[in-house]
Amino acid sequence: MKGAYQSWQLFLQLQKVTKFKIALCQLRVTFDKCKVRKSIEDATQKGAMLVVLPEMWNCPYSSDNFSSFAEDFNDGNASPSFVMLSEVARSQGITIVGESVPEHCGGKLYNTSCVFGADGKLIAKHRKVHLFDINLPGEISFKESDTITAGDK
Repeated sequence: MKGAYQSWQLFLQLQKVTKFKIALCQLRVTFDKCKVRKSIEDATQKGAMLVVLPEMWNCPYSSDNFSSFAEDFNDGNASPSFVMLSEVARSQGITIVGESVPEHCGGKLYNTSCVFGADGKLIAKHRKVHLFDINLPGEISFKESDTITAGDK
């Protein structure tokens, strides 16, 4: 995420920040975006300038669920997670790393992270490149690559 790194440098230079609080939100998967928003706002009330959400925060982590929870980021009406993160970043004046949600784009599914600046604008987007595939015979077998397409960078 080279672009995101450059954005952070710019953010820190513009704000003349030498120290800032980061909040890492550990959330239960919820269909209620208001609860997630409240967690972000609570972190902001405690002084966080950067809030990071967990992977697949809006979706149970299983191949059976990715498609039904996928959102189209190019269509605001079809992406309540994208819209909510943008709105809360702007209203709270913070930066949010929405790490990550299933994204539907061009007939494919991606595991996509978005970074929203304090103005609510998308400043970086990253599609997971190295998908989680595991096969331990007799114990567990899971292939994220069965349903998710790897990003290209």
